[in-house]
Amino acid sequence: MKRLLALLAVLAVPIQPAAPEMAPDLEAQILAAFDLLTSTEDVPTGDFLIQHLSSEELAVADWQALFRAFFETHPFTDIHGRFWDYALGFAPGPAQDRVATVSGYWAGEAVRAGLLRVQQGAATDATLIASSTWIQGLAPGLSTTGRTDLFTTLEAAFAEYWAGAMPVPERGAHATPMWIELAIALGRCAPSGVPGRERVSAMLALTGSALRFWEARGVFLFDDGRLDESQALSLNQLMAVIPPDLHEIAAIVVPDAGGQAPALSGLAQVILVPAIPMSALSNPAEFTPRVGQPVASEFTLVAAQQIVRAIQDTQFARRPGLVARRDAILMRAGTAEERYLRRFIPPAVYLNQPDELLPAVAYLWFIDTERTFQTALDLFELEKRDAMDSFLLFADLMSGGGNETPIYRTDDLGRAVQRTVPIGRTWVDSVRLPDPGEPGLMGDTMPVNANYVTAIALLGSSWRFDLNPLGGTIRWNRR
Repeated sequence: MKRLLALLAVLAVPIQPAAPEMAPDLEAQILAAFDLLTSTEDVPTGDFLIQHLSSEELAVADWQALFRAFFETHPFTDIHGRFWDYALGFAPGPAQDRVATVSGYWAGEAVRAGLLRVQQGAATDATLIASSTWIQGLAPGLSTTGRTDLFTTLEAAFAEYWAGAMPVPERGAHATPMWIELAIALGRCAPSGVPGRERVSAMLALTGSALRFWEARGVFLFDDGRLDESQALSLNQLMAVIPPDLHEIAAIVVPDAGGQAPALSGLAQVILVPAIPMSALSNPAEFTPRVGQPVASEFTLVAAQQIVRAIQDTQFARRPGLVARRDAILMRAGTAEERYLRRFIPPAVYLNQPDELLPAVAYLWFIDTERTFQTALDLFELEKRDAMDSFLLFADLMSGGGNETPIYRTDDLGRAVQRTVPIGRTWVDSVRLPDPGEPGLMGDTMPVNANYVTAIALLGSSWRFDLNPLGGTIRWNRR
């Protein structure tokens, strides 16, 4: 409540100091231009607006006042968004920073108008969603001053919202598209560090685990009370032991009991974590019998898989060589269940959805990485070596391209512990593909030009694997 009271003081923040008043006829022309762009794409109208946006004849405060007036009666539409993309791309070079800053005020005033409609009882608001997604794309490219001005505008809008929104719990952030998109937008333009996060927490009236999660991790948690304390604690601790630079997760959403997830723009990484009871445990038979059969909380393991899906999206984009190695593994392993670490999953799942291979490995990796390695060694001894290839590929994924990778052990209470181990690489120019018509023979050559992880320190030893012409492991050396 103290944070909210402090935030209400921002209400006194005025619109930016104005330059001499805008000529009424120009004001009317600009409003008419934005009115036309509400429903019609028109290049001459866009060029007219860019001309005046690029000129310093109008102060930023003039534009802000215009936008406030506009959004009293108009929505923020997709066409407006495309206009601003056009303006940012075609404004004269020296004016681009100014146009970007003014576009921030446009979005800020749209947020204000949407919040006031929600304050008056609207369950959702299309303008609020559209402006929030626009801010998500805009904020990273703004100058520090532009981002600060935008955040100040948003803070003032929330102060106005909270001044009339009662009761507080019903008006705070919930797991709906509107609030999720808005929260992510605030996170994108907030000042860095804990003070900036605290200001966002006050704006959204975050409480409980959502508050602790955001301020500690910089990731929003939308669970609407679906997680109990033990689940929230496990998830928070899991995020703490996964290097944050591996992914770009902005929010975690817990779907409702029916598994329904909110429809989002997809501009930011948002993962879904189901509220599986903490008492549900993994299947001990996932591991080969001689390495032991550890178990862990299913909730924590599924959460880890979801985080790994986000890591995979980020790392595949940064390092395409990972994708090439993954695809080569699938071509070699084919439909043979025993060639995969998780042998209880039908190979058709991997072959039809290749992006499921590494999240499947993650499930075992987070239970106990070293026993997962021992399981891969057992399969290796049986000449089912593709399981080791996927293990080493996962080590590469989690390394972020560095010389160490994190390994884990998770218990039945969902507590994950982590340490890092060294890894080594071998440069691979190209690999031979299996001949699709003649099993066991080699076919075409595929360029790779990537470093494959082929060495790792585990179980008190350093293990190095040699590769065959197909790019698969063929023998190991231990020291």
